[in-house]
Formats: sequence, C-alpha cells, structure tokens
Amino acid sequence: MPTVPTYGNERVSESALPSVRFSVPNDIEAFGGGSTQKTINTALSILQEEKRKADDVATTEAYSKLSRLKNDLIYNPKDGLNTRQGKNAFGAFDEFGSRFDKGADEIEKSLSNEDQKLMFRKMKLKEKTEFDGGVQRHVYQESVRFDNETTKSALSASLDDAVKNYQSPGKIQESIQLQKALIQANADRNGLPQEQLKAQLVEVESQTHKSVINRMLANGQDILAKEYFNGIKKKVTGSDSTEIERSLQTGTIKGESQRQTDRIMSSAGTVTEALAEARKIQDSDIRDSVVNRVKSRFAELKALEKKELDESYLQATEYLKTNSSSQPIDVIPPSLFSKLTADQKRALYSYNIPGTDDANSWVSFLELSPQEMATLSLSDFQTQYWAGLNQEHRKQATDLWNTAKKNTDDAKLNGLLSDKARIKNTLISTGLYDVQTKGRRDKVRLIQFENAVDKQFQDFERSKGRKPYPEETQKMIDDLITKKVFVEDAVFMFFDKEKRIVELSESDRNEAYVPMKDIPQTAIDRIKGMAKQRGVALTKDKIQKIYAAAIIGNDDRIEELLR
Repeated sequence: MPTVPTYGNERVSESALPSVRFSVPNDIEAFGGGSTQKTINTALSILQEEKRKADDVATTEAYSKLSRLKNDLIYNPKDGLNTRQGKNAFGAFDEFGSRFDKGADEIEKSLSNEDQKLMFRKMKLKEKTEFDGGVQRHVYQESVRFDNETTKSALSASLDDAVKNYQSPGKIQESIQLQKALIQANADRNGLPQEQLKAQLVEVESQTHKSVINRMLANGQDILAKEYFNGIKKKVTGSDSTEIERSLQTGTIKGESQRQTDRIMSSAGTVTEALAEARKIQDSDIRDSVVNRVKSRFAELKALEKKELDESYLQATEYLKTNSSSQPIDVIPPSLFSKLTADQKRALYSYNIPGTDDANSWVSFLELSPQEMATLSLSDFQTQYWAGLNQEHRKQATDLWNTAKKNTDDAKLNGLLSDKARIKNTLISTGLYDVQTKGRRDKVRLIQFENAVDKQFQDFERSKGRKPYPEETQKMIDDLITKKVFVEDAVFMFFDKEKRIVELSESDRNEAYVPMKDIPQTAIDRIKGMAKQRGVALTKDKIQKIYAAAIIGNDDRIEELLR
C-alpha cells in the first residue's frame, strides 16, 4: 500500500548549488559589445600621435636654437670664438664651454615634458662634443700661431740687431746663436720634424749673413763685404750665395767706380782729360760706370758755374737799372764785375743803350725754335741776343722769350722736348755747335750728328719694340757724343787718327772704322747676316768700316760696302 512520506529527525543540510554554465558567442560585436573599446583605442592612438608630433616640433625648435647658439658662439663678429686670436684665445675652451652649457640649459627649460628633454639631451650631447672639438682646434691653432708670430718677431729683432751693429765684435755670431735657440725652442713646443728644424737652422744663419753683407754694401763698404763673404761662404745656402755674389758684383762696381771717379776728379783739369783717364780702366763695367760718373760730375760743376754766372749777371743789372747813365765798371762792385764773362760785360755796356748788331742778333734769334728759346736763361737771352737788338726788337724778343718759357714749362710737366732740340742743346752744351755764328761747319756737324742719333733710335725701336723715353733719348745722345772711331790714313796706316764722330769731316766719314775688338758680337752677327743675304764676301776691314758707318748714320757708305 502506498506509504506517505514522513519527516523524521533529519534536517535539511547546506550545500552549494551546482555551477551554472553557459557559452558567450565568440563575435561579441554581433551584440554591440566591441564598439566602445575600439573608440577608446582609436582615441588613445590619436592622442599619442599628436603628442609625438608636438614633441617633434618642440625638439626641432630646440635643436634650431641650439644650432644658432653654437654658430653665434663661434662666428659672432663682436665676441665670437673666431675673434679670439693669438694669446687672446687662451682660456677660450672653459669660457665658451660654459657659455654653451648655459645657453643649452636655458633651451632645455623651455621644453614641456621629459620625453622632449630626453630627446634634447641626446642632441645637446652630440652638439657639445662637436663644439668642444672645434674650440680645442681653434685654441690649438691660435696657440701655435701666437707661438710662431712671437718667435718670428724675436728672430726679426735679433736679425735687425746684428745688421745694425755688425761692426760690434761678436754681435753677428751672438745674434745667430740666439736665433737658433729661438727656433729650437719653437720646434720643441710644436713637435717640428728634425729635418724641418735642421733646414730652418741653416736658413736663419744664411739669411743673417746675407742681410749683414747687404747692409755693408748699402754703407759703401764693398771691400769689407767681400772679405766678410769669403770668410763665411760655406755657411750660406746655394741660392743665397748666388744672390750675394750678384750683390757683391754690383756693389764692387759702385764702390770702385766711386773711388776711381774721386781719384780722377782730384787731378783732371778738363772733362776730356778725365774721360781719357777713365777709359784706361781695364774692367769694362767699372770703366763704363766711371765714364758716366765723370760726365755727371762735370755736368754738375758746369751747371753750378753757369748758375753762379747767371746770378752774378742779374745782380749786376740791378746796379744799371738805378744808374742808367753810368758805365758798368763805375757802379758795379769790382768783386762782382770780375766774376763776369766777356760776353756778359759787353751785354752790360749795352744794357741802357740800343744794341749795335740788330740785324744779325734779330735774325739769329728768330731762327731759334720755341724750345731753343725756352732753354735760354735770362742771362743767356740778354747776353747772346737781347743786348745786340734795338729797342723795338728788344721788346718783341722779350715777349717771344717769355711766351716760349711759359709753353715749355707746361711741356716739361709732361716730359716733352723734341729730339732735335735735345741733340742741338747737347751739341751747344759741349761747345760743338756755335749758336752765334751757325756757320756751314756747324750746320753740317748738326745734320750728321742727327743722322747718327736717328740711327740709334731706329736700332732701339727695332730691339725694344717702342720709342725711347725722354731719359733714354738723352742717354743715347750723351753716349754718342763721346763715341769715337778711327779714320784710316790713305798713305800711312800707322797714322790712323781717333776722332769723335761729331768731329768727322765729309771725307773722314768714308774712311772711318772701328777696331774688331771693340765691335759687339751681336753687331758682327748682324753684319754677316746682311752680307749673306746679298751674297757679298766679307773681310775684317769691311766689317770694321760697316760698323763705323752704322754708328755714324752713313747709310750710303753701308750700301757701298755691301755691294
């Protein structure tokens, strides 16, 4: 029979519920659960990108500031590193390193976060390393430069001491030792290679000896300089030795020619005697120099005498201006009157009365070119022309002379004077052209001499490719006026005469010759070339005569000899 359940003493016991299990679909987005997370991730990514960009911009700007700081510290024209030169560069490493650090720290403070600062510190480290290296190089270079300049200055001072005081015993060697010590110390400080050091030591000693010799020569002590060189010849370099020998040659010519000129001038009475004595000198260079010096000395003496005569004459005329009715000898002091030449005295006697040689004086004056008029001093003008003129012509001549003087003064500023005037003036000054008479002999002489000078001008233009300058023109004229040739005696060859070319007669010009030993080799070669072109056989006699005809300017004779 069915039994109804009953409760006894048993109680309901506690126990855990069984685990509830259910599965969630894999694709949560199917229920809308992933959209929020994606949005968050995207937002975070955008924020991170924007921060990165902001950090890049900030650090880029900071780097630009750092770069400008570095360049300003180096190149600022007022207080940059490059303005610190020589000894002023000492201490620059600490100073500029500190200025770089201070500036970089200020830039870093402007950054807003640690990421930016971390990136900037990496940049700063790189730039600071590069900057320090540049500063170190600059300081080192300036230190070496200052060392070298200081050493160079000390070397120059020591050399100058030796040159100025070379006559003091031991001074030259003392200077050389000091210079070598300075070079050695500089080499030790800068690590100079031994070969370079050795070369510098040799050079400084050689330069000192050369400088001392040049000073001796400048002081006119060519004999002492030569003796000194012979004693130290082995201590100078090859190039310095060559240069010293050339200087000694020039100095010897200068010194010896001065001594020879002084000797000749102390005994010779006339320029002819002096030149004859000068031409006895064996050394050609010294002989040429002495000849030129003798000419110059006599020209100076003549110019001085001329100036004194002109001044004496003009001083004498002042007495006549205030004593127009008196005789010159009565009013001019004897001490002054005695200094005057005969022509000047004659001019003074005509000073206050019309001249008596008007026709000749006036014609002669009008024959002068403006240049010739301008070369006349007031004394020469009055003595040679004005004194012989009548009153009317005196006034006209004075006006012409004054005009010529003014025009020539302007020309002188440009170095202008016609060649013909130079030639004539030279002949006048040497007494080979008589301005007063102008006879046929004088005119022929002038024409012949002009031809000879023209020949020299042509040769000069052919060799130089230009016309001679005024001073070169005058030198050629001066040289030519003293040039001599021999004139062959048709009967007795041992009686050939030596004459200046300006003194040759028409017949002399065809018989003139120059000894072969006195003809330059270049001239001989040119003559041979001309003869070869024409198929003419040459003899020694022909060469001698062709050369003489060439320097005389006798082209017709040259053509005759080359037929």
